[in-house]
Amino acid sequence: MAACTDNELAKICAPEGAPFYLVGSEPEKVGPITAYWDGSESIAGYVDGASANLHPLADVQRLINDHAQDASSEIVWKRFGSKITALPPRADPASAAFYRCGGTKTCDNQESRLDDVLSEIANDRSPGLRVIVSDLWLSTSAFKGSTEVALGGPLRRILAGQDSKDQRSIGVIGIRAPYRGPVYEVPNVGTHRGARERPLFIVLVGTRREILSAYKSLMESRSPAFAEDRVHFSWFGPHPAADWIGDLQQARLSGSTLRAALLTRPETPILQIEASVKDLQSGKAGLSLAVDPAKRVIPGAVWQGEPSGFTRVWRRADKGCGAAAWEAAPPLRGAWRTTASDDGKPGVNLMLDGRSAADLLPGHTYLVTGSYTTRTVDPNSEATRWMREWSVSPEQALSVANRNPAFFPTLNLGELAAILEKGAQDQQPEGGRPLATFAFILKTNP
Repeated sequence: MAACTDNELAKICAPEGAPFYLVGSEPEKVGPITAYWDGSESIAGYVDGASANLHPLADVQRLINDHAQDASSEIVWKRFGSKITALPPRADPASAAFYRCGGTKTCDNQESRLDDVLSEIANDRSPGLRVIVSDLWLSTSAFKGSTEVALGGPLRRILAGQDSKDQRSIGVIGIRAPYRGPVYEVPNVGTHRGARERPLFIVLVGTRREILSAYKSLMESRSPAFAEDRVHFSWFGPHPAADWIGDLQQARLSGSTLRAALLTRPETPILQIEASVKDLQSGKAGLSLAVDPAKRVIPGAVWQGEPSGFTRVWRRADKGCGAAAWEAAPPLRGAWRTTASDDGKPGVNLMLDGRSAADLLPGHTYLVTGSYTTRTVDPNSEATRWMREWSVSPEQALSVANRNPAFFPTLNLGELAAILEKGAQDQQPEGGRPLATFAFILKTNP
């Protein structure tokens, strides 16, 4: 890092506690992709129901391989039933024979222990994307014990990380897939026949970048299985938005507030301004920025909750670029202000004015940062509505089976959505889940 002198501010030299966008972060560790493929007999129905143009399982297998190749990643294939085993080199998950293996001694197609898969993923903290391909039929053969403990436990550990570090995200892709064959273990029914479509799922576990990259690869593949009217996506993680606003190009400056070249070599583009403290505090100068949090949210993210906002301020101590380069100062008071647009949708404004600038002093250089966040995760999120709509509870199963719908829903999927929402709530970063994050340098004149 180049040194700053008493007469020159070269770099930001961001203090501890500043947004990581200013201080930089270590390169994301990469690892192999590990794909877990559900080997239960019921999965054969997706093969039997496929057509020449709509064959989700074959497309998913090929697209996962293609994504690994594009990302220059090794891929490890595993099959899970009552046990997790390596996928044999010549195995073909796009063939019905892969699932109807009853004549072989090693056949393992009567259970799909999802709890063991999630526990293996939760216990393995090594880098790399994990992929689960399954029907997520959450019956008693999918886990031992209650859903909350058997599935919720490892899901919460995946999201929470170790000591709130190494937190991972979870993405759930649901495909409305053609199906022909029996649906096993339907509560109060046994085996149901007549389904012509069923949900097929791809669960992604990894960093936000890994998950969104895989999701983008699948959605841009032009596979009919991933047509918009067939696919839903939900994302659960600590950073649900592209929150960094950058150099605040859209900020409105008023009065004596002017853009200025205060740093000669900033580590990242950042707004630099100077203004008269007297004008700021009297309302004759200022800065305002309108922010629409919803527009910053990544696709499918679970994010809605109780809004909040905070700022942090440091005053330049003029002591080089070491730990003492900045000293903490009082935060801006009420800098985030909620608004409502003409159509009634909520928004927020970032304001530097007489109210928020009350504690600023003339003759200083300040680093001002802050985030607009949500501190809670609302249950029954809009982003997970599709999971509840595609779900059937044990109590509803007999009634649904009697109606014999073409699209047969998934057992207990709504309960899984609730567990993931609660896990995202418990994963809350300090200060909340950031939806909009800013920083600027301010030089105060008399």
